[in-house]
Amino acid sequence: MLTEKQREAAREVAQRGEFEAFCKLIGYEPHSAQSEVHRSRAPRRVVRWGRRAGKTLLAGVEAAFCLLKDNKRVWVVAPDHELTGRVWDEITRILCDRLGFVPTVRHDNPPRKLVFEWGSVCEGKSTDPGAQKSLVGAGVDLLIWDEVAKSPAGVWERRLHPNLADRKGRALLISTPEGYNHFHDLWQRGNDQDHAWKSFWAPSSVNPHLPKEALDEARRTYSPEAFAQEWEAKFTHFSGQVYTEFEEAIHVKRLRYDPDLPLILAFDFGVENPFVCLWIQFTPDDTLRIIDEYVQRGMTTIENGERVLEHHRQMGYGAIAWAAADPSAKDARLTLRQHCGIPTTFRRLSKRGDYGGERRNGIEQIRRLLRAVSGLGSGVSCSTTSRQPETRDMRPETRLFVDPKCVETIREFNLYRYPEQTEGRNADEEPQKTDDHCMDALRYAVAVWLARVSDRERLKQKQNANGPLRKARERLMERVREA
Repeated sequence: MLTEKQREAAREVAQRGEFEAFCKLIGYEPHSAQSEVHRSRAPRRVVRWGRRAGKTLLAGVEAAFCLLKDNKRVWVVAPDHELTGRVWDEITRILCDRLGFVPTVRHDNPPRKLVFEWGSVCEGKSTDPGAQKSLVGAGVDLLIWDEVAKSPAGVWERRLHPNLADRKGRALLISTPEGYNHFHDLWQRGNDQDHAWKSFWAPSSVNPHLPKEALDEARRTYSPEAFAQEWEAKFTHFSGQVYTEFEEAIHVKRLRYDPDLPLILAFDFGVENPFVCLWIQFTPDDTLRIIDEYVQRGMTTIENGERVLEHHRQMGYGAIAWAAADPSAKDARLTLRQHCGIPTTFRRLSKRGDYGGERRNGIEQIRRLLRAVSGLGSGVSCSTTSRQPETRDMRPETRLFVDPKCVETIREFNLYRYPEQTEGRNADEEPQKTDDHCMDALRYAVAVWLARVSDRERLKQKQNANGPLRKARERLMERVREA
């Protein structure tokens, strides 16, 4: 325990905002990933780390530093009151055990509460549906939300975010992933153009104090999918994902509208189901770029079409080269053409035109783009420009990218699944009809694009084939004239 003079020094460095001096005073040496989070000035920080990477200690130090300032309010939020105890124990260890401060009020049992003589208060809160009333109506300077992925969806928007407005409070959201749920959506906000948010990722191995033996044991005892989620902090599924080739670290990157490239729209129609429009550009080297999306429920085709055109104008997009849509949605295509002036078209990938064949063929073509397999379609070279032949040393790059603002498209790439296989029965080759609306729109666009590429190739081949025949005819006519 520190002396009275050292306790006064801790209060002084906190009041001046000298975080590094505070860390030295309490003997805290953050590792590289912890330092990166501490240095960030973003009001909303999302920390996606693996087990035992140091999330709890990180949050405890941030909360203790804030509480040493005058009249600050800190909340420690978790899925239930018991789980608030992990960060709470770090806070009391630093402020009470290490520094020796004695709170005027201290409740270590749920609902937890600390009150200090200089007016700062720390409270433990639960996101359990039965306890969410306590999350309403209090201004907060620092919100620590632990195990975000385990809390109910919608808590941030309805309960937590409003409490930060009055005091211009900051939020630290920490969690290990649990599939592609609401924590993934919050994580994505730190990767888009919202500068108020910043996301951080680190596997468990970033912690230099974690014994290598612990990681080796986890790797042996966990399934590969569970190890990837729990220890490598990856968003993952445990079975059935259709586009297993899709990786956000590779396929998601910022894209800008290029006025020199043709711009196309891809539609999937729905009222109760989502109405989807994707803005897509294809490059001369056959790269597909999804630059924007529109997803809406509960509106008519005309209303959605008008909103799509309004968004198109607001974003400054140029002329629409063509628009792809569901081959079976004749009435919806006609509505867009007559009322919105969007001439939609379609092509089929399956010669028989059956729906199952269409989906399977479309999925395979999209997989080829994700895997960067040369040439799409059977016997079709989809390049519109000459390409150098590949050598063994050349590693093909992916040819499908999605802009981070296309959050629904990214979500569906991750959630689009085959049904679980029943023991003793053959696996179903048809994906489930859920989380597939953006995926369907993308398939329609790829089908039209491949058909257009194929048409150009056939025309080119025909012209090349007719060249020698035309010259032979010209030579024959020349000999006839001479005779």
